[in-house]
Amino acid sequence: GLISPQVIPFIRDEAQLLAWMESEGAAYLVTFPSWYPQLTNDPRLEKVFQTNTAITRELGNDNMAVYRCHWR
Repeated sequence: GLISPQVIPFIRDEAQLLAWMESEGAAYLVTFPSWYPQLTNDPRLEKVFQTNTAITRELGNDNMAVYRCHWR
């Protein structure tokens, strides 16, 4: 995926990343839910799509998901 260089210093800080996304007016987040469990469970993020790849699940991983951001 694409990333903004500004987030590199706090890429694993979920609270700061969420605050940055809100301040920048992000419309969507695309990620693996297990990478950001707190962030993807925030009530302001609505899961609108998730892939359903059997091999990914067979390997014990989660599928990528798309979340719509609702900041207001």
